[in-house]
Parts: sequence; C-alpha cells; structure tokens
Amino acid sequence: MLRVAGMNAAFAGQVSSGIVERIEDAMRNRIFHQRTIAGMTFEGLISADGPYLSGPTQGGVALGPAGLRYFQPASHSARHTPSLGWWVVKYYGEERIFLPGFDRTAVRDLSSEFGVPVLGEHAPEYSARVRHEYFFTSPAWDALRQWVTRHPRIAKANAACDSYLPRWYDRAMIEANAVSFDDTERPGAAP
Repeated sequence: MLRVAGMNAAFAGQVSSGIVERIEDAMRNRIFHQRTIAGMTFEGLISADGPYLSGPTQGGVALGPAGLRYFQPASHSARHTPSLGWWVVKYYGEERIFLPGFDRTAVRDLSSEFGVPVLGEHAPEYSARVRHEYFFTSPAWDALRQWVTRHPRIAKANAACDSYLPRWYDRAMIEANAVSFDDTERPGAAP
C-alpha cells in the first residue's frame, strides 16, 4: 500500500486503490484482441516489443517471431524439466507459453486467430516476412487495426515499438483508412 506521511489509513487506501485502478485501465487500453481457446485465454496487446501475444501464465512473445511447436524444450535447471507438448515459441526453440491439453484443432485455432504459424519438427523456419504476412491475415490483425483507430494516441506513442513487426502502425493506419473509405466518399460517386 502507498504510504504518505500525515495521511490517514482510509485515505491512503483510496489513493492506492485509485492508482491500481488507473494502472489496470491503462493495461486494458493496450489489449487489442482476446480469445479463449481450449480453456486458455490469450490476449493480443501492445508492449515495448510492439504487438504481443500473452498467455494466461507468465509467458508471452512478440507476434512477429512467434510460432507454435510440439517439442520438449531443453532443461535449464536440475529442478525443472519442461513438459513435452505444444508450445508458443519465439523463433524456433525459445519456449514462451506452454499449451497443456492442446490438440491439433486447438493449435490450428490459436494459429488462425493470432496469425502464428505452426512449425514442423524438421521443417525449415518460416522467414520473418512470411510470419509477418501470416499475422496480417488474422483476426488479431483486424482487431489491432481497429484498436489503432480507437486509441490513436496510445498507438502513435507505441509506433516505434516495431522491431519484430516493422511498420505495423503505418500499415494499420493505411488499411484503416482504406476500409473507412466507402463509395459515397469517392469523387463523382452518385449521392
């Protein structure tokens, strides 16, 4: 709890509660897409890495280099051996979100919804360009584009956060303007 000298406990509680609420509101404003798949809720949000996929646990990954892979990650300590199963990974082997109980249908749903490619065990990695374009065909991209128009200040402030999805903000603005341009706005169109 936040303590300020000379402040009574009830007022201090109100102040700290208000701060927490503002922080939670600010975080909610960064969420552009949310879906529950196989009992797990995933969020697309804007982070310091740009568009980001967050899972229900501590894990997450920037959407540009994200992939889905069935494997058992290498153990990083003697105490914990990561589980064999489906994982959201960064690039090819950096495990980020474990997907317990996911079958091929759930993996396909997550892949389609957030534009994250399924990586084969021995298949070559997809190029960054292919991964980006796959994301740009997803419902999460449509949601991000709409989010940009609803939260223009936050979006513009985070436009430079694009190391993993270069120029996502510019593309969202161009596509959002193209979608909003209907036939009645065209010069010479019948009223």
